[in-house]
Amino acid sequence: MHDERQHSLFLRNSFRYAVPIGLVREVVMAQRILPSPLAKPGFVGFLDFRASFCPVIDLPAWIDMQVPEVPANPCLVIVLGVGESIFAIRIDKFLANAILEEPLGSSNDKVVDRLYRQDGEAVHRLDTRVLVDWIAKELQELREAQKVEIAVLAAPVEEAELIGFTLAGLNFALPIVDLTEVIEGYTVEPLFRVDPFLRGLVNLRGQILACVDLSAALGAPPRLLEEKNQFLVLQGDGLDLALCIDQVSHKLRIPNDRVSVPGEIMMGELSEYLRGIIETTEQRIFVLSGAQLFSSRHLAAYRE
Repeated sequence: MHDERQHSLFLRNSFRYAVPIGLVREVVMAQRILPSPLAKPGFVGFLDFRASFCPVIDLPAWIDMQVPEVPANPCLVIVLGVGESIFAIRIDKFLANAILEEPLGSSNDKVVDRLYRQDGEAVHRLDTRVLVDWIAKELQELREAQKVEIAVLAAPVEEAELIGFTLAGLNFALPIVDLTEVIEGYTVEPLFRVDPFLRGLVNLRGQILACVDLSAALGAPPRLLEEKNQFLVLQGDGLDLALCIDQVSHKLRIPNDRVSVPGEIMMGELSEYLRGIIETTEQRIFVLSGAQLFSSRHLAAYRE
């Protein structure tokens, strides 16, 4: 049982903040934050935290009504649980667990319920209920704005055969029927003044393939294209693609009812290319759709 006076203190942009220690789930170094589909003040994106999509907020950006950038590098977050809600706050440094005993008064900041002094420094104690209500409102707006329908795999057989692979540290799969071959050791000829989705062209035995990179849709920097890179060759819609991946993992045979429409908001552009998600006790696998990759708006310039 935690002492209600005990708080966890952390630093963000030179300001000290505090939250009740009983609400703290974990302090973690987030390796990847997926971007939100809409630019919202203070709303950074989503963290895959213990098989749940956890909203990530940035307090200074919210207080100043600014849209924060998604961190390109790993960043430190403190994960809080308030009732049934779980969310994370971006922080610069975790300071300590301490009892706040010297109140200074109220604050004009909408998210701070009281000011304290600790070791000669002002500490802003957060009103977590205000945060929860605000996050719930933002998520509802995102749900209403999310127009992309993510279909369940609907093959006429009871099982779907997939090829598994990794990309930017995440697990993905594609229906094998969309796959022509896996290649490695090919040079990508760059294209200029095109979207980062289209990285260049690959000459596969005289056949010209558009090289596609999903890094931007995952909130990651563009991939470093080297000769050792692997590609999935996809064919369809009168076009051939070479999809950049980390590496092929294994083949999967999954009952169709295991591939489901996610019950949570999908993040940004990634949702445009998804057919569904496979949830296991060990991992989450994002199932891509070849047809949806081919229909990407970013390929318009290449088609022309």
